[in-house]
Amino acid sequence: MKKFLFILTTTVLGVVACNEREQTSSLIQDNENISLMESLSGRIFNQSQIDNIGVLHNHYLSEAISNVNFDSDNIQDEINNVFYEITSNGLELTQSEKENLLNSSYDYEFISSHLSNSALSLIDESIDYVNNTDNFTFFEFQEQIDLWELIANNSLDEKEIDAILIYLSVLEKSAEFWMPTDLGGSGEGTPTVANASASDNIATWKRCLIADAVGATGVFLQIGLALCATPVTLTALAAAVGFGAAYSSLCAVIF
Repeated sequence: MKKFLFILTTTVLGVVACNEREQTSSLIQDNENISLMESLSGRIFNQSQIDNIGVLHNHYLSEAISNVNFDSDNIQDEINNVFYEITSNGLELTQSEKENLLNSSYDYEFISSHLSNSALSLIDESIDYVNNTDNFTFFEFQEQIDLWELIANNSLDEKEIDAILIYLSVLEKSAEFWMPTDLGGSGEGTPTVANASASDNIATWKRCLIADAVGATGVFLQIGLALCATPVTLTALAAAVGFGAAYSSLCAVIF
């Protein structure tokens, strides 16, 4: 199941130099020691660009759910094939690059090895809130996220702020997508949750929230600058990250 929980996201509007495509594929698959964090000297995204990461996540997730045949005898292949066909909103990945993304995994253990204790404590606090707070509404959750964003902006090293704000952007938009309408969510993901986990719907959408946000941060830390050929607009990079996050989200609810 770990291979399916490629959870991610990143965004923006500029130009960044990347390796050639042949090098990119190898980097995405094999080199777990190269970290985007190690190459940063300060902020690279503004808040509007970071907010757009979560929006892209929801866009690709909605597109995928509308096209997946959930009665397929091989749901894994069905989901993969649907994501291979997605090309909207600036997505400029080759099929080979999509395959690499859909077979990668960035979990809590990975991000904890690349973030400071201060940054990780905000992630831990959010996970604890999601898992242990009963019947919180989307509005209440947004208030918590605003507080965590404020703490991140005021207390973290500059090169870690983007990683945490990306985490929180995806966490918020994922909550909007997966939370039921009676708790203030859009309810868009509710039928999928109900079909996948009739015995424990709450645990399922909560699992999706955490998986989405952790994965988004992992992708940003690991391979954000290695996704595309030289040069690549950060708009295209954002689309690639939203794509990966959406894939992890759907897999988290199904598997």
